[in-house]
Amino acid sequence: MSWQTGGFTECGLSVRAIEPWSRLLTEVGGWEVVHRGLTPASTRRLWPIPADTPVEECLLGNPGDTTGYLRLFRFQLPDQREIRGGAQAWDSGGIYDLDVRVPALEPFHAALAGRGWRGVSAPVEWSFGELCIREWLAVGPEATVLALIERVAPPLEGWPTLRKFSRIFNSSQTVADMDRAVAFYRRLGFTVAVSHDGPLAGRGGEVLGLAPERAPRTRVELVIMHPQGVMDGSIELVRIHDMPARDFSADALPHQLGLNLVRFPVQDIGAFSEHVRRTPELPDPGPIVRTRLEPFGPVELLALRSPDGAWLEFYEAARDT
Repeated sequence: MSWQTGGFTECGLSVRAIEPWSRLLTEVGGWEVVHRGLTPASTRRLWPIPADTPVEECLLGNPGDTTGYLRLFRFQLPDQREIRGGAQAWDSGGIYDLDVRVPALEPFHAALAGRGWRGVSAPVEWSFGELCIREWLAVGPEATVLALIERVAPPLEGWPTLRKFSRIFNSSQTVADMDRAVAFYRRLGFTVAVSHDGPLAGRGGEVLGLAPERAPRTRVELVIMHPQGVMDGSIELVRIHDMPARDFSADALPHQLGLNLVRFPVQDIGAFSEHVRRTPELPDPGPIVRTRLEPFGPVELLALRSPDGAWLEFYEAARDT
């Protein structure tokens, strides 16, 4: 095939106000503002909103990294709903969380708790394969879930820019049908990096909000996917069985509140778009638009939704015409 997708370079978050998030990520997370301005009208064409809707955006990232950004959006629209308001980890639909590494979990647990964030559970130390980690799923404004992950053993290597919050390296989506979700991403050029099916080891299930007595016997399907098979810019698909689940996919649209999109680079966007159109199992991607996506400059951009409603956008540097 002539086209090739890559791991995500940024995630999006639709917020009621940009300033509280910007302060949190700079003061607590050690990030910096990379870009701030109005979202171009050409980008807004991809979204189901009135054409004249003003949208402010603010891109933040970890100093020294050129990927793993978070782009905040403020849509000037009435009656916005939280995409996953009141949702649990076993409820499907949209984008569940963003994952960042931290050098030590407790100071950041205390800092976020002091700003009113709550946890899906208390911080948990658990083992996943050969890895031992401490993890806390923190829930903040717009029902946003931020996973803070400290590597306990073996020592973390290859992250020289990790000082407070790392770049976003993984993002989870809770799905209703794992086989369907995996097949969808395979058709977009992704491969499986990690796969698990069964109860999570130790207290792993408690991280997701399962009760201590239930976690050791609850089946969890977990598949991490990336076009190059690595865990950096990866999508993590999660399905928790035997729990009364709800579906939040209907509200998983860019203008609603919460984690609203993930953006991936693609080589040969024209061929990629044609592949999507010719694959019956994939949704119509709609038009390719030419726009500006800072800090990447002029790009061509298209959008499509996953079977569970996650809004995905693919971009390529625009060629001179």
